[in-house]
Amino acid sequence: MKRFLPIAIILFVAMMVMGCGRHHRHYYTNNTNNTNTAIIISVGVPITGYIDGLGDVDWYCLDLEQGESYCFETLNLGVDVDTVLTLVDDTGLGVVAENDDVDDESVRSKFCVTADYTGKHYLIVSFKDGESGVYDVVVTNQLPDDDDDDGDCEGGRGTDSCPPPGH
Repeated sequence: MKRFLPIAIILFVAMMVMGCGRHHRHYYTNNTNNTNTAIIISVGVPITGYIDGLGDVDWYCLDLEQGESYCFETLNLGVDVDTVLTLVDDTGLGVVAENDDVDDESVRSKFCVTADYTGKHYLIVSFKDGESGVYDVVVTNQLPDDDDDDGDCEGGRGTDSCPPPGH
């Protein structure tokens, strides 16, 4: 009976935190290919993911607040990995924002948006050319202005003639 009790507690806790889907904290396989298997991602907490070749994508689930601004970004890409980030609505069909390369010199992806509604959204990470490899993805809930005129567009908007958030 002592062995059964810890397993029951673990299963109960796991069921309580599953919300959007499976909730993990570290490294993932390619089992997150749709809204039903999306992994919960928390604002400010980077997640390491893995794409296993052509056709594989990773789905993440998160709740956004209407009127709040968020930035989505891939970092620490594996060798020869070129990410594409797509944010979709709660149906999983309506594209809210998408980005392939953050700039001409990087294959990382990044975009910033202001949420149109409060509720569930999905973030999809894919690789452009069917590569396999690891990546980190992070969501932040602030959109700092980039007003230092250095031309880098960091922060998503400001005086550096950056495109508006979501483009």
